[in-house]
Amino acid sequence: MLWWEYGLLGSAGGLIVEALSVYLYLTAWVSSRRTVEGKVKADRPMLREYLDVEGHVGIGLARAVLGFVSAAVFAGLHELRGGAVAVALGFAGPGLLSRLGDLGESAAGELSGEFAPRQRSLNSGDSEILIKPGNPEGGFERVAGE
Repeated sequence: MLWWEYGLLGSAGGLIVEALSVYLYLTAWVSSRRTVEGKVKADRPMLREYLDVEGHVGIGLARAVLGFVSAAVFAGLHELRGGAVAVALGFAGPGLLSRLGDLGESAAGELSGEFAPRQRSLNSGDSEILIKPGNPEGGFERVAGE
């Protein structure tokens, strides 16, 4: 396969993610039209109250582009074998590319001498993990939850 063919599969992966999002809103809409007993309500909400068509089209296009870019980049670097992997890269496109962007900002900042590391926080069960860049004890500190 050529790089652009992998890119098209990546676009499909991105569109599948948005289709799943639309599906969830549609199921919420259908559920809201019925009573607890399963009977159809007399006063049913309209579909437009649950589905933002313009928003989903915009996000769908963005996911398609990011899925294409993700798969095409890996295919162009000869790091991609198989259509299923290209579709998976399309699923993960926005997250993958945003993490690569963070890495690029960090590297550029260190090279210019203006690196300002960010402090991040992750929840892990009953405690919080505080990530402090430049921490000499291994890069993170566990803080008791509040």
